[in-house]
Amino acid sequence: MIYLASNQVIHGDSACRSALVFHVDPNNPENNVVKLTDFGLSHASQLFSVVPSSAQTQLDIVPVRYAAPEILLDSTQPDHYTEKSEVNSMGVLMWEAYSRSTLPWTNVERDEDVIQLVTMGDVLPQSSNCSQPY
Repeated sequence: MIYLASNQVIHGDSACRSALVFHVDPNNPENNVVKLTDFGLSHASQLFSVVPSSAQTQLDIVPVRYAAPEILLDSTQPDHYTEKSEVNSMGVLMWEAYSRSTLPWTNVERDEDVIQLVTMGDVLPQSSNCSQPY
């Protein structure tokens, strides 16, 4: 994440499904190696270069259950996709990992209801696998 931020790249879809674990060192976590994949929704990516065209279209795909509130309020504003929104998604990724790959907001059926909950300030409950200081 630090590398992406230093290169002004916002992943846009941080989730367990996008994380590959290459090495785990339980004695020294600094040696752990995890890499993010699936940059299809990333911002500041060469994939989204503006191309002159008579018909301008916009790709507006948002991973609702992982997105920051400001993105759920208005996903059309490029300035809403920031390091801060990425940290929010990373927090949901960590929640998902501690919850053993449980879908975030699994008790909420409709994405529209998730949007309402998140934009009203609700947060995911602490996972039972996450110790109290966190």
